[in-house]
Amino acid sequence: MRKALLLFSLLLLTLLPQIASHTFARRVAITQMEKQWGGQVMIEKISLSWFREQRMDGLAWKPESKGLEYHFDQVICKSWWEPSKISLKGGEIALKKGKWALKLPKVEAKLKNGAIEMEQALLLLDDSIEVWVRGTIDPPNNQLDLILGIPGKSLSKLLKVKELDLDLVLEVPLSGRINRLSFEKITKKALLCYFQSVNH
Repeated sequence: MRKALLLFSLLLLTLLPQIASHTFARRVAITQMEKQWGGQVMIEKISLSWFREQRMDGLAWKPESKGLEYHFDQVICKSWWEPSKISLKGGEIALKKGKWALKLPKVEAKLKNGAIEMEQALLLLDDSIEVWVRGTIDPPNNQLDLILGIPGKSLSKLLKVKELDLDLVLEVPLSGRINRLSFEKITKKALLCYFQSVNH
């Protein structure tokens, strides 16, 4: 009887991540993320495992402020032992309803108290203009502190200036409230940083 109970307990423990994946895990994850980030969180599917990566498919976040929506095809945590280290794949940021304008193909990041600390990642503007971004996005406190890097080739497209050094990389600091991020402000900062770099 004891052996049978022990075997059943071991089997239940082994299957626990799969059971959680198909029952309560998605609901718990959504509740916790909405509590930290505010707004509305949606997750299509969650897959947990003792021995393989932990994965969320189809993560979407709609902040309380209107006008922005974030979506990632996959959020992957490679280990139970380091749950704060994640990979974000297939990222998109909607600036207007039904229109995806910014794309983040892959982001390596760390989670800390709901804040996302990003390593340097490629960012695509309208699928054609490549820039990179690194820094922290902190939804619980509605704050961001980022460095936007714009290569000369992309800067030439953005500013419509042909005579630019293509080896130039312009770094634009972006900090402030997430819900006040706008392309107008980014463009003004890029222009200011560009002219400052030219004059020095």
